[in-house]
Amino acid sequence: MQKKPKISRYRHYRLAPKHTKWLKVLWGAGLLFVLVVFMWNNWKLWKARQTITEKVQDLSNALSQKDGNNSVGSAYLQNNIGIKDSEFYFEQIAREILNLKKEGETVVAFPEQSDFRSSPLSAKIRDLWQEFLEMRKKEKEKTKN
Repeated sequence: MQKKPKISRYRHYRLAPKHTKWLKVLWGAGLLFVLVVFMWNNWKLWKARQTITEKVQDLSNALSQKDGNNSVGSAYLQNNIGIKDSEFYFEQIAREILNLKKEGETVVAFPEQSDFRSSPLSAKIRDLWQEFLEMRKKEKEKTKN
């Protein structure tokens, strides 16, 4: 009786199929992309917060330099400092400047209404359209004759 060679111990050394390697690379690239997007957004928020804190610091410096006699100016500056420290202000900045929204919220933007009919551009477009229609009408009449 002959002995069979032991091939079974080499089964775990088989290479993975090529499509699984590409799939792993694709998943890794996707995760890296998501990570970069999150880091970019975090950096933008951090930068906005930095500019706001710089403005707050400038206002507090101006407040400290202001005389106590001018109560209206110092009250205005103190009020602005209080607004800039609030979460409401950070949310407003995030909505307006960074175009962010809350989770589950739908945003609808309406364009500014302008009277398109009275603009000089619309008059030119209307004239060109009329000329085009007249040309089409003349072409149809020529083809009928």
